[in-house]
Amino acid sequence: MTSSSRKTIAVASGKGGTGKTMIATNLAALLDGCRLIDCDVEEPNSHIFLNPQIQSQIPVYAEVPEVDASRCNGCGACAEACRFQAIACAAGRIIMFPELCHSCSVCYTVCPRDALKPAQHELGQLRSGTFEGGKPFIDGLLKIGQVRSAEVISRLVAAESSAPVTLRDCPPGTSCSMVASVRGADAAVLVTEPTPFGLHDLKAAVETLEWLGIPHCVIINKCDLGTNATQEYCENLGIPIVGRIPFTREIARSVSSGKLLVDEGENWRELFAGIAQHILNGELRTAHRDMPEPGAETEEVHDLFSRCRDRRQTADVRSVVILSGKGGTGKTTLTASFAALLKDKVAADCDVDAANLHLLLDGEVTSTGYFRSSYVAEIDPDKCRGCGACAEACRFDAISMTPRAEVDPLLCEGCGLCEIICPLARHGAENPVTIRERIDGEIYRSKTSGGDFVHAMLYPGGEASGKLVTLVRATAETLAAEAGLREIMIDASPGIGCPVNASITQAELAVVVTEPSLSAAHDLKRVIELTRFFRIETMAVINRADLNPDAIAQLEDICGRAGIPIVGRIPFDRHIVDAMAHGLPPVKYQQCESKDAIVSIFNQVYKQSKGAEHATR
Repeated sequence: MTSSSRKTIAVASGKGGTGKTMIATNLAALLDGCRLIDCDVEEPNSHIFLNPQIQSQIPVYAEVPEVDASRCNGCGACAEACRFQAIACAAGRIIMFPELCHSCSVCYTVCPRDALKPAQHELGQLRSGTFEGGKPFIDGLLKIGQVRSAEVISRLVAAESSAPVTLRDCPPGTSCSMVASVRGADAAVLVTEPTPFGLHDLKAAVETLEWLGIPHCVIINKCDLGTNATQEYCENLGIPIVGRIPFTREIARSVSSGKLLVDEGENWRELFAGIAQHILNGELRTAHRDMPEPGAETEEVHDLFSRCRDRRQTADVRSVVILSGKGGTGKTTLTASFAALLKDKVAADCDVDAANLHLLLDGEVTSTGYFRSSYVAEIDPDKCRGCGACAEACRFDAISMTPRAEVDPLLCEGCGLCEIICPLARHGAENPVTIRERIDGEIYRSKTSGGDFVHAMLYPGGEASGKLVTLVRATAETLAAEAGLREIMIDASPGIGCPVNASITQAELAVVVTEPSLSAAHDLKRVIELTRFFRIETMAVINRADLNPDAIAQLEDICGRAGIPIVGRIPFDRHIVDAMAHGLPPVKYQQCESKDAIVSIFNQVYKQSKGAEHATR
């Protein structure tokens, strides 16, 4: 099948596990001359389905400063100017943190002795090759411990190609990584499912695309589950639903085995051909909206955040974090069940890109606060002379001349270089550039029947998600310590990037939720490598354990080689999705056949951990 003109299509989703990669790879296999870019650099999985012949692997480097000790006098000007805390000055000695560096070059500019020189810091790698008789394939792989996934993604999407159609398999969520993946696309396909989780995150993804002005449509996966709320939402906004895929054990088994549905029967080829035809040549929805306005902030939250900053981590507060390599393995539903079973604890949802745990907890928000972490440049057009010095110097292409300098807030990283190098900077008030603090999201404290709960929302395109996760975790620790509680339960985000790193910092135990599929096995290895990097005790849970018995041995081998116990298995149970549709944790849903298995896992986790005496049923 061919398209009428050259196009770039982004396949995205608000949350993980909706079937985004399944859609992208089946479309890529069906379309003639199609190129696929896997932009989910934390957990790339498209190669599992397309089996590309990888022909090159190229490291991705970022330029970071290095100190020339023969020139540096330890004045600290570079550390003072760095807005990303990538440079520190201690006792006249400059210390670099390359993982935090944004390569903005401010430090070079302000150093009075020219004592900094550029060095290379590896972020990951790009892999390129071909699939299905010569179709181009490229993906990226973020290095364990690195946080600049958006930089690796930018290198991917910048790769030139003459392919008539380029499909981008995007990461979940709506943060800077997702924005870097969809930016510049001609259209976006949002894959969702008819559950409260799916609808909640679909709304966030639609808002992001409206903000970027990208035409879009929707595919509803597992369409025969849940309610009609997702369809009604799309109909009310005029978003075309270009495909519906049912929820069946056969589909789940094929996907878990790394098979393409278009190879499983002519009916699937016809379905995906219709989807492709509509995406490429049909009518899509285009709408524009301004950047989100912050909500109301409560006074009490200021005092709470102050207490968070002042309180030191103590051994009395213990964190158990539930995580997964890929989205959709059941991490949040397991966390919700644990939260219903464990008394005397504080729960925290650290998946700030797509927080969903609150949908399964009966909480009432009592405090709301802004999250301020980054900066953005503003240029007064009445003062700007249009010389273009700032646009030429900006490393992020965030300034355009129209003919005065104009800042794109989605690209601006607030480094402050434009303010420093403006020719009018020396004239004080005449400088047209102002660097102001930016509100990147909101954080909430709620009261539930099971105790305090903390979660947050990162605004679309927001950066510093790791810092927001740190604030969520610190707030939960503070509330637990002040109430004399010992247990914190954390629902981490999927992947291995910045938010996950912040989620598991100082945790005593990680529970990894996986499933018997090739993609989950691939991601399980990555997340185990991450918990090893942080030296955290790790356990594993296999969800949908009876779906693909052939893949179980692979998961057992991975865990066995890493010395990680498998503390439970949950069968493939349609009632778990039904429970989500009713807004209930599975252990509180009468029809759920997996309740006993989940309770057994809960008891295993807390029996083998300190503080088991606090676990109740």
